[in-house]
Formats: sequence, C-alpha cells, structure tokens
Amino acid sequence: MAKIEELHRYYLAEIKDKIFYERKGIEGKQYVVLYLHDAIKEIESFVDTFVQYFPYYVWNEDQLEMLDISINAKAALDNISRKCWSSQVVPKRTTSTNGIYGELYLDFYERIVNERKLITTYASRRSYLNNQESKGFDHLGYIFKNNKLEIVLGEAKYVSGASEACTISM
Repeated sequence: MAKIEELHRYYLAEIKDKIFYERKGIEGKQYVVLYLHDAIKEIESFVDTFVQYFPYYVWNEDQLEMLDISINAKAALDNISRKCWSSQVVPKRTTSTNGIYGELYLDFYERIVNERKLITTYASRRSYLNNQESKGFDHLGYIFKNNKLEIVLGEAKYVSGASEACTISM
C-alpha cells in the first residue's frame, strides 16, 4: 500500500494548492464552498492537476501499485495519463459533453483535499463499451467524524460563476 500513500502525499505536496489554495465560504450556507486560485496560472494549474491526477482517478489500486514515481513523479504521471486517456475505460466523447472533467476535480477535492475515503466513483455504472454519461451520483465517499460515519454524495457541475453555484440546492 506504500505506493498509493506515496501518490497521495505527492498530490498533497505538489498538486493540491494549484487549484485549491484559498478556501472561502458564504456565511450561513454550510454546503457552499468556493476556492480561489491563481488566475494568471489558471490554465496551467488545472491542466497539471487533471493530467497528474487522471491515473489515480481512472486506475484501480493494483494498476497504481505498478507505477514508479520515485525518480520523476510528474513525468511518470504525465506518461501514464496519456495511456489512461486512450484506454477503453475512458469513454470517447466531445469535450462539451464529457463529464469526466468535473468528476475528476470532485474526486480530487474529496479524496485529496478533504481526505475522504472512496466508496465508489459512481453510484450507478455503465458498460465500458457504452459511450453515454453514467447516471447517478458522481462520487460516493465517507469519513469518520466525531466517531460517526459521514457519507458524502457528490455531483460535479461546471457553472459560469460563483453566483450560479450558490443556486444549486440540496
């Protein structure tokens, strides 16, 4: 299990703060969280995060155990990310209809930033040969908080601004 923990430590140390470095909340709204990031490096930061986290999101632990990040983690993750992207596991959709972008950042946020454990990536599955979007929650996770099990149901949606994100209700 050391390799998974090593990857997790790498993401915390090298990737997390690229897009999740200043947490903001809205007074009186516990379910709304906004993170600020460096707007000048926005594209580079989001691309780096996506590319380097993609193998962790797509592969299972058995596959990740084979990954050697001891010499140059960034190069190893960039290389494996390209292989993941062209694999059968990743559906081939147009960028505008591919939900994987938001789902990956949701997974990164829950598993790396919030340290929640993953139950499953999707609450509902689709066949690997099916190119349609999976239905159901994008992320199911858990954490023990005050000796109680907290279940997290996550859904990723891109919006054009913070005010639109605040209109999504539970």
